[in-house]
Order: sequence, then C-alpha cells, then structure tokens
Amino acid sequence: MIYHYYIPDPGSVIRNLEVPEEIMQYCDYFTHNADRDDLRHIDCVYMNMGEYGNDPKILEELRGKSKFVF
Repeated sequence: MIYHYYIPDPGSVIRNLEVPEEIMQYCDYFTHNADRDDLRHIDCVYMNMGEYGNDPKILEELRGKSKFVF
C-alpha cells in the first residue's frame, strides 16, 4: 500500500509524496505509534523519504539493520 503526503512547496505548488508501507511501519514503530498526523511521525517520514537532503539508500540500509518488530 502506498500512502500519500501533500507537501506545500514555495510558490503555491503542492507536491504529492508517495510513501511506501515499509517507511510508514518503520515510523509507526520509531515514533512509538504516534498519530500519523503528529509532527514526530511526519518528520520521520520526510527524513526517511530523503526530503531533507539525506540519501534515501543509506536510510534504507539503516532501516534494514534496525530491530523493530511489527
């Protein structure tokens, strides 16, 4: 399942960020099941999607090494 976040960018453009289930589940665990509209959860999603300029491939490797259980 793909989740959608709508991001207002400068210049009145709204982008659709498609977030994979893996990232949503990771952020559910990592933020201790914070509501998905909670800033902690949104920040986790943005970071793991590479929205802050970090490398999504490195983050994918880190998520793979974490020991979270669904």
